[in-house]
Formats: sequence, C-alpha cells, structure tokens
Amino acid sequence: MSDINNVRIKRITAIIMACAFMSMMTACGSQKPEEVSDADAVELESVSHNGAVDAESDDTVSAGTESAEDTVIDFESLTAQNDEIFAWLKVPGTNIDYPVLQSTVSDTYYSDHNVDKNEDPVGSVYIEIPTMKNMCDFNTVIHGSGGENGLFTDLVNFQNPEFFEENDLFYVYLPDNLLTYRVWAVYERDNTSMIRDYSFVDAVSDREFISKVLNDRVVGKQIREDFADINEYNFLTTLSMEEAGSDKQLVVIGVLVGDAAGTIDRMVIEELDLGPLLE
Repeated sequence: MSDINNVRIKRITAIIMACAFMSMMTACGSQKPEEVSDADAVELESVSHNGAVDAESDDTVSAGTESAEDTVIDFESLTAQNDEIFAWLKVPGTNIDYPVLQSTVSDTYYSDHNVDKNEDPVGSVYIEIPTMKNMCDFNTVIHGSGGENGLFTDLVNFQNPEFFEENDLFYVYLPDNLLTYRVWAVYERDNTSMIRDYSFVDAVSDREFISKVLNDRVVGKQIREDFADINEYNFLTTLSMEEAGSDKQLVVIGVLVGDAAGTIDRMVIEELDLGPLLE
C-alpha cells in the first residue's frame, strides 16, 4: 500500500474515532461565538494583528488586491476566483501575504499551478490532501516555493537570529476566524513530506515530532527557549519552503497562541494502531 494511502487511512480512522467520541459535542471549527459574523468575509476589522481594537480598518481583501494588510479577507470574492482557496496566510516582516489552497486533484498540484490553476513554476501556497482545512490537526503543514521568485523565499530571514527574535508572529485567516501563531523553531530538514514522516494522527507521532525538533542537532537551527513545554495538546502550523532540485526544505514552525473565534480543538488519541489495514 502506498504511503499516501497509509496517511489517508490513518487520518480517516482518527476522524471516525474522534466523531464517535464527540458525537454529542461541537466539532472543531464549527462553534462560533455571537460576536463572529456568519458572513462569507472575515469580519475582523475590529481585531488588529495583536488583538487590539482597530476601528479605522475598513478595507476588504479581494481577489484583485490580494493582500491581508487590513485584516479583512473577502472570501466570497476569493472563492469565486478559485473555490479551493480556504485560508489566507500573512507573515509580518516578509512579503508572504497569500491565499492558501488545497487541491482535490493531487497533493502537489499547487506546487506548479497558480491560483488561477494555470501552470506556473512558482506555484501557490497550499496544504496536502490529507490535511484538515479547519486547522485542527496537531501540525498543519503549509507549503510554498523557494528560489529567486519563490513565494516562501523570505522564510530564510528567520535563520537570522536577530530577525527571529524581532519577528515572532504569523497569521492564518479563515472565513470565520483569525488564528495567531508564535514562531517556535526554524531549521532545515530533508525534503520529504512531513505529514508522511510523522502522520500527526496520535499522541505518539506528535511527541516523536516534538522530540525531533528539540533534540536533532541541525546547523543554524533557531528555537525559542522562552516557550512553555510544547506537547501533543498544542496546535502547530509549519511553513515549509521547498526549492525544486534541493534535497532540503526550510521549515518555520509556529504554535497557536490566538484563536479569535475560540473554535480550535480536537480529541487527542494516545496511539492509533491500524494493524492489518496498513499491510
């Protein structure tokens, strides 16, 4: 059985188990407090990037402007352009300010297709098919290209200790939420699929990943020492810069520190043993 099918089976099984356990509870990402709008656009103009009131911001990001500078994303316009857009990523201090997509065709479709689904070596910013779009995985891996014109090329700035210390936040906008992540670690790893190396479907694989990040000796690795203990109950998002022909990828790992709608949650399974299903 292929690696991709293994990951899908594991994730589907984990979801089924979680649904059975939580059948009487609200699913991740579905609970919306009264102050969060039901409109297609993210009505977060009153929330600035640091959580403070920003009443003067009244601009809306559309498919034409393609910028999250004003904290309001017009998802209705964006999905009219491409209905596979599900989020927007902004990394302050860099030029990373892009929609995030998930293809139904293949995991790597957007590695060489732009937002309009035209072939483009620069590609788009995207997640793989097994990843949940509600950002409730233990570790959501978001991919982007490196190189001279790459969408994620600016991630190399985080390898500079001074930049790493001064720029510690990035943001993911969803149709009904604004998520804030604090950068925890930056390092180079082998250019393989992180979600297939670890799966991130149970506490065992989650702790294995955390241990790898903390203990692997990698030249140039940056890690924020003032974090409380990271464990399987955290929510991570990894920004992965991949350059064609390279055997390495640069990853910037953020830990969720802000959930404007209060909807990010999941059941943690200690160990998922699928036995013969994966043989």
